Amino acid sequence: MAQHPLSLPLDETLYKAEEFTFVKEETGICDADALKNHILTVQRKAYALRGFPCIRLFDFAKTKMSVLPAYEEVLKLGREREGAILLDLGCCCGTDIRKVARDGFPMGNLLASDVVADYWNMGHELFLSTPETFPVVFLLGDALDPGFLEPHTPLATPSAEVTDSHHRR
Repeated sequence: MAQHPLSLPLDETLYKAEEFTFVKEETGICDADALKNHILTVQRKAYALRGFPCIRLFDFAKTKMSVLPAYEEVLKLGREREGAILLDLGCCCGTDIRKVARDGFPMGNLLASDVVADYWNMGHELFLSTPETFPVVFLLGDALDPGFLEPHTPLATPSAEVTDSHHRR
């Protein structure tokens, strides 16, 4: 995908080291210059896909959800209500969903979604993770499309044999 022709050029002066504590903690990259280079590398790749302002302004690598007034209530809900699900729509690289997981929301109850699948993959690059080390389900799609989260019949129903072997584990 080509960058939108009206996108502004990237500007390194918009990088503010104090805004990336979470990336530093998650990656273990403690050297300030190495961390900056790492984030700038991911930014360039993400911006080449789509010249979204959130990429240019480094929002893809900042935590935003955790400063919202209801954040502690969301975490409490995840701890106390069995089966509670949190869906992060427009997750980009998954920074907020990673913060929610680190702060105690059950990882198996988290879902992330974006219109650009490669942003999710770049999240693994940004945070030095893999789908195995950060196994949150990613849903590719447009949340503004009425059919995106529409209920569907399951593609397959597990057989009794598969179900029984699952319960024996």
